[in-house]
Amino acid sequence: MGLAGGIFGAVIGGLFGGPLGAVIGGGLGAVLTGSGNASKVLAARQAMVKKCYGMFFQCMGKLAKADGRVSEDEAEFVRQLMNSWQFDADFRREMKNEFNTGRDTSESFAGLVSKLNGLIDTLQSPDLKKNLTEILCLLVAVDHIASENEQSMLREAGRILNTEYVVNEFFAANSSRSGNHYQHPADKVDNTSSLDECYKLLGITADASNAEVKKAYRKKAAEFHPDKVQGSGLSNAFIQFAKEEFQKISNAYETICKARNMQ
Repeated sequence: MGLAGGIFGAVIGGLFGGPLGAVIGGGLGAVLTGSGNASKVLAARQAMVKKCYGMFFQCMGKLAKADGRVSEDEAEFVRQLMNSWQFDADFRREMKNEFNTGRDTSESFAGLVSKLNGLIDTLQSPDLKKNLTEILCLLVAVDHIASENEQSMLREAGRILNTEYVVNEFFAANSSRSGNHYQHPADKVDNTSSLDECYKLLGITADASNAEVKKAYRKKAAEFHPDKVQGSGLSNAFIQFAKEEFQKISNAYETICKARNMQ
């Protein structure tokens, strides 16, 4: 159960940073400003984003059941995803229903992904295809072993979304013959020279007390400590990610301590 917790939660948490936060996630209010029709256009865009969410969760449901059943690790992964995107209770229920619809539908995975592709094109957010493909790869990875059916479906998604390179990198990173490191979006966090970024990495704000800073650091460090993840059964690529994340967290904490003259 811990597999889809700290590490995957952190990966997911960074997936929709930057400009994508205004398209899908929590930042829809910043999409349009200064327009007389802003409220109408924003409402329409919100509705489209909601459809995009729903179709993506259907795709995940279909993929999760590719090997005949949705495992507990896969279910936990989806729960962590909704936690990271901070869904409220009503929207969480809606997306759970969408996931179950995808899980049980007789429609092909290719058909679902094609619909998702059309919605993303409408949103005019091409980078979203890469990020969603990465999440589908992570969903497959939580079970450690990708079945032939899962591999086929992932490659199909890559073909439809024009993100074959993402899928290829994922499989290369998890091949015992390859030393390549699969680059997750969370790996792209800049160094921790920015104090604001340091607080963000620890999951706190600048007004946190010293005690809260220490508590946040201990919690984050425990999730990614090399001794904990080394024997977790994760692929080498994800172990490498955890090590790098642990180093970033340690650097962030050190930077904050220096700024506050903390001992």
